[in-house]
Amino acid sequence: MFAMKDKLDLSLGVAIGSSIQISMFAVPFCVVISWMMGEQMDLNFQLFETATLFISVIVVAFFLQEGTSNYFKGLMLILSYLIVAASFFAHQDPEQG
Repeated sequence: MFAMKDKLDLSLGVAIGSSIQISMFAVPFCVVISWMMGEQMDLNFQLFETATLFISVIVVAFFLQEGTSNYFKGLMLILSYLIVAASFFAHQDPEQG
């Protein structure tokens, strides 16, 4: 709603703030819950996940650098999200020996 009212800074603050809240609270909370349930879940990210996160941060920083948006930038972000989702679907982690 804020983006439609041309308040880009507020809409970006909401979007980035919620992603920071998820990364700082929900993910560690899920790890603690999995420990209590006896399931194996940790925050040990492999090279593929780390590289994807790094590239995603750089792409978002380049898109936010100008402070303006248009439909083409939105389409590019949606397509990059679909590429990341497809790559995680097709990727297989190497076996830990």
